[in-house]
Amino acid sequence: MRGMAYSISVLRSIENSAWEALRALYPAGTRRIACNWRIRRGELDAVLLEPDGVLVSVEIRFRASPAWGGALESIGPRKWAHWMGATRAFAQRMGDEVEEVRMDLWWNEGLGWELTSGVER
Repeated sequence: MRGMAYSISVLRSIENSAWEALRALYPAGTRRIACNWRIRRGELDAVLLEPDGVLVSVEIRFRASPAWGGALESIGPRKWAHWMGATRAFAQRMGDEVEEVRMDLWWNEGLGWELTSGVER
């Protein structure tokens, strides 16, 4: 079994617990403006807007244990391309409100939520 299917309520619970744990790492006034935003070829787990106009596209990875590979390693080329495409599409829809775009990874491998900011491939 490659992955585990979660219900929407479980996904929202994971996203909310990650946000509560990590919100202090973002500037005051940062807002969540979307959760589970989807387009045909991709999905964004969460989207934040920082007060200075930085749009933050968030991928959330939860692993009960790193035994099956870490959070960052679980993002293969196909997932990466979908994340990038969805991020670009969301930023275009926001228009002039966005000054910059950044991609962050919120991850938990059983020991608490962590943030990797500015993820690049």
